[in-house]
Amino acid sequence: MMFAAAISAVEQCQIHGGRIMKYRMLMASCASLTALCSASLAHAQEANVAAASDAGVSAEAAVGDEDAIVVSGIRAALQSAESRKRDAEVVIDGISADDIGLLPDVSISESLTRIPGVTANDTARGSDQVAIRGLGPDLASTEYNGRILPTADGVNRRVGLGGLPSEGLSGAFVQKTPDGGTIEGGVSGILALESIRPLESKRKGLTVVVRGLFEEQANDFRSASATKPFGLRGEVTYVGKLADNLGISLTYAGIKDQNVQTGVQLESWRLDSSTRVVSPAAPPGRPLAITQPGARYDINGDGVADSLPSNAGSIIQMLNTERHSALGMIQWEPTDWLTVSLDGLFSEETRSGETRRFFAIDLFNGALGAPTSATVENDTVTQFAGTSALYRGVINAEKVKDHTYGGGVNFAVDDGGALKARFDFSWAEAGRDRFTPVVNFDNDANTALPVAQQAPSQRQAFGYDVRDRGNVVLDFGALSADDFAIQQINTTKQDSLDRIKAARADFVYEIDGGFLRSIEWGLRYDNRFHSQRVDQTQYQFLATGALPGQTALANRPDLTAAMLELQQNPFAGSAGVGGASAVAYPYYDFDTLYALGTTASNVTILDLFAQDAGAANEIEEDSFALYGQSKFGTGRLTGNIGVRWVLTDSVSRGRIATSATAARDVSVSNSYNYFLPSLNLRWEAAPDFQVRLGAARTMSRPLFEQLRSGSGVDLSGIGEGVINVTTGNPNLRPFTADGVDLGVEWFPDKGTSIAIAGYYKWVKNFTTSATETGTITLPDGTVRDANYTRFFNDPETRYFRGVEVQFRKDFDFLPGFLANFGVQANYNYNETNARESFISLAGPASFAINTTGTAAGVTSIPVATTTDVLPINLSQHVVNAIAYYDTPTFNFRLAYRYYSGYSRRFANGYQYQPDGQLDFNFGVKLLDNVRVIGTVTNILGSSLYRATADSRDASNRNMLQYYGSRGRDYALGVRVQF
Repeated sequence: MMFAAAISAVEQCQIHGGRIMKYRMLMASCASLTALCSASLAHAQEANVAAASDAGVSAEAAVGDEDAIVVSGIRAALQSAESRKRDAEVVIDGISADDIGLLPDVSISESLTRIPGVTANDTARGSDQVAIRGLGPDLASTEYNGRILPTADGVNRRVGLGGLPSEGLSGAFVQKTPDGGTIEGGVSGILALESIRPLESKRKGLTVVVRGLFEEQANDFRSASATKPFGLRGEVTYVGKLADNLGISLTYAGIKDQNVQTGVQLESWRLDSSTRVVSPAAPPGRPLAITQPGARYDINGDGVADSLPSNAGSIIQMLNTERHSALGMIQWEPTDWLTVSLDGLFSEETRSGETRRFFAIDLFNGALGAPTSATVENDTVTQFAGTSALYRGVINAEKVKDHTYGGGVNFAVDDGGALKARFDFSWAEAGRDRFTPVVNFDNDANTALPVAQQAPSQRQAFGYDVRDRGNVVLDFGALSADDFAIQQINTTKQDSLDRIKAARADFVYEIDGGFLRSIEWGLRYDNRFHSQRVDQTQYQFLATGALPGQTALANRPDLTAAMLELQQNPFAGSAGVGGASAVAYPYYDFDTLYALGTTASNVTILDLFAQDAGAANEIEEDSFALYGQSKFGTGRLTGNIGVRWVLTDSVSRGRIATSATAARDVSVSNSYNYFLPSLNLRWEAAPDFQVRLGAARTMSRPLFEQLRSGSGVDLSGIGEGVINVTTGNPNLRPFTADGVDLGVEWFPDKGTSIAIAGYYKWVKNFTTSATETGTITLPDGTVRDANYTRFFNDPETRYFRGVEVQFRKDFDFLPGFLANFGVQANYNYNETNARESFISLAGPASFAINTTGTAAGVTSIPVATTTDVLPINLSQHVVNAIAYYDTPTFNFRLAYRYYSGYSRRFANGYQYQPDGQLDFNFGVKLLDNVRVIGTVTNILGSSLYRATADSRDASNRNMLQYYGSRGRDYALGVRVQF
């Protein structure tokens, strides 16, 4: 009756709507349930991923008094994680307490990539955003102590785990199948991070870890002010009891680190869309000129258009990271039936540095003439020598400050009776302050010429050769520091905030004997507020009467050798950047150029209000959930069956702007609710062999950028043609998936485990974009045609399916020291019919030629194309392999991982690391409480590359977009325990 009454209250809430009704219902439900259960409430299991195991096994606690596992080495840590996996009612994989603490990884995302089914994108600072089973980071939910973590990102729900420490955590697990108590939000799964619980943890005392860091590539370029090859990473953790019933765990972690990534970059592959006159007009018989495609359209003359990059050059990324974070928990047991846990999370990370690019532009443009030499492979120009429009340098001096704060209090009541409960109240906030100033400078023209004739004088000879992508050659001409001038300056300010306030209550009623083991139910309410504000400004140097973007060369601030930061480019002579001429460009001081351009007397400052309005968003979501489930068992069969009901009311606020002074506020509301059933079965076919089956419906809410209601288009001085407007769609429905998991697990002995699992998910409501035609009214009353592009839910159902294979073996059957060796490996295969649409060949939709010189002879030739690629971050093949040697005095680990190519949205193509990545770490015990630890990351110095997806030939990887490497990172330190 009590459960029915709660559902009835929800129905009334849905009918009447409104946040106040839900607040009242939550408080009334909690109060009535608490009063009913106060006499016999007991400590309930976590009804979420933090306690997926029915046996309550934690990563740091013993399985039982006789089988207690003290995590003190690599082998024991693996056994502890396997114990958690074996006893869990749902499908989970993870890493345990000391395994995390001993790992060399800078962030928890690096550690998570060792887990089967988990992949991560690679950035200048390493892995950052993880995906589960190939469904992409946007369909995974990240929790800390059973609570959803907010994101500092302004456009999506991804949590950048690169900003969170691995220190101070007791476990990190991936839950791949849900139960009724699992918080909705992860179609692919839940990433669960767990802090140390001091009254339960076997870890005691004070631990101090200090590591010195050395970055190989930063050392190569240490003469640059933005590079610092040496860094420091430290941790101080205390776990102890202040009294028998009062415990505290507290961790401070800090890091100062440098990452340098060098490479070559070729962008916006496209077809030549210029035309050339073959024969001028000859009236009256031929009133129009006969025209043909430009000189770079079909370079090898085979009748098929050949693709070239818009620009090509070198890129150097220098990133300095400083992070301070703290994790902590206080546990208090004031009585034998009440446990109070108070925990908090604090993390602030500052990233600064420079990205420097130098490239030749307009390489595709046949108006610059035919190339002097070229090689074409798969209709792609892989070697080119000829003329470029000009040389351009770009310096990006971005500064980012991210923060994540959060805390909560949990009350667990247990008097030993049948009815148990847990109440949890939490608050968390993440945000980002980002300032990105970018200076562009071009080579000078002959300013004595008339303006109309100056651009051709900027043309420069250039060549590239990407036939051997590991040894790309770029050939620039030599210019001095006095041969350049500022082209324009752009600045972007971004402020984002994501705040979550949540309350939940979970109840368990245990039943002695019989098939039914327990009945569980609970409710949860959260309010999520997300906002992003963007302010973009452009500094231009215009000729009199010129339109925006038509820069007068004579008006640009001229650069001289006095503005150099270094007399010689620090990257000169380095490998992997395209050769000596690619990094022979002047190494200007950024601050000097920025001040010169922004304060110039002839500068024109443009407020890019349209882009600001389109990028801004303010989303508020109120979500209420009820769940009920039963746990059952008979003989060797155990499991749970349940259902979760979720109601979400959302409001999207924004601004629609058509000029800097003409903007209006807009607000759009949306509401949806779903039932999410779940079933998990575990059959112990033998004491060492079990079979699992899971079936469930899950959901993930749309990205914040897709829900935005604002848009902007600058109607002042707009040219001819169709006006394009892009906006979000606040009425989007969430992603949903119906999934089935089937697996077998075999544990023949303590040192051996084998697991094979298959999964199949039917995913609905994928978001994609579409364009509709309409009209727009200009300020003068003119009505113009317009294209409106916005997101919508794909009506097609897409499948994701795959297989996971895991194996671990300790070589304890071998004699002598060989018995200390062991291996662990896993392999994933993922497959889907879901696709993302990427730009393949850039440029206008088409261009026209005239084959006869008459109106009937006009032929339209298509140029731009799109292509379908695998979903973001989905690798079809993933391999992890670890070899380890483990004794109390010495251990080491070699860890290798390989991903097949996966798509990156910003790249419009796939990223590859063909050699994979091999890491090494070791520990040597000097004294009982002192251990030396060391790490080498990316031993092989493996490089990665990106290739634009070719709409003409999906197997073509010749449209190289990027090739580069982070080099090797080294760490050496000491771990002291008191």
